[in-house]
Amino acid sequence: MNSAKLNTAAAPEKIQNCDPSEFARHHHRAPVTTARGSDSVWCRIRPAACDRPAPRGGKAQERPIPSREGKTYSLLTHALVDALNRAPTNEKFEVTSDSIAAHIRQSWSDICGADPADPPEFSLPGITPITIVKRPTVAQDLDVSGWGPGEPVELLRGDTEPLATLIRLIGDKVQVSWKTRADETIAIVNGHITINLVAGFCILRRGTVQRAFQSGEANVVI
Repeated sequence: MNSAKLNTAAAPEKIQNCDPSEFARHHHRAPVTTARGSDSVWCRIRPAACDRPAPRGGKAQERPIPSREGKTYSLLTHALVDALNRAPTNEKFEVTSDSIAAHIRQSWSDICGADPADPPEFSLPGITPITIVKRPTVAQDLDVSGWGPGEPVELLRGDTEPLATLIRLIGDKVQVSWKTRADETIAIVNGHITINLVAGFCILRRGTVQRAFQSGEANVVI
């Protein structure tokens, strides 16, 4: 199989919950595949997201995927769609070719489960990462009036993937240490701060207490 590099065509501004059944399951199909999310957001990417979907001379790995209602997909297709939905963004809320590749590498053993498979080999063009999708964001209001100075509060994604650690500072400010973007210090106004979050479910954890919320929800208190 010839090497094919990651590329994009008319990359959209956002993507949510792409359905793997709408991606090409076989790499000999048309070079550009269109996939539609549940909210009718369209994404266009080349299905050959790595050098080879299987080792030279090997076969593409296909198996039932429990998290996709037991339907059968290639592991690479499943890993790619999972990365499009879950890979971390940069400070501009973009999912790049580098973050897609890193997410697939890190999650490959979990994706394969008890039946391991050879990991894909990536060949990314150039030095500058390619923007694959840009996720929609919302302004999130947090009530921090009950937080003590120096007390850490964890911000997590709905699947408990860490997003940031927030610490109230002396002088009515909160330090936000993000996992995938630059840290920031936000002024407290009337006991509240506002941060930008990717649309979706999130969790605030303060000690042993946690609070789940939909990003954009008003007056989140913990």
